[in-house]
Amino acid sequence: VLGVNRDAVLERFLTQMPVRFTVSDAPAVLMAALIDLDPRSGRALAIQRLQEPESAREA
Repeated sequence: VLGVNRDAVLERFLTQMPVRFTVSDAPAVLMAALIDLDPRSGRALAIQRLQEPESAREA
């Protein structure tokens, strides 16, 4: 979750109390979506999921 320990993020969400975040030791993963739009209608023609490194998909 954006480079911090996810347990702390979940604790803050569940308790609604301040929690000190610590930097995660997990490897960084970038996820995105590439959307091809029709310029006339504004509707999506294609959606492609992107993830780097690709090896993170199996984790």
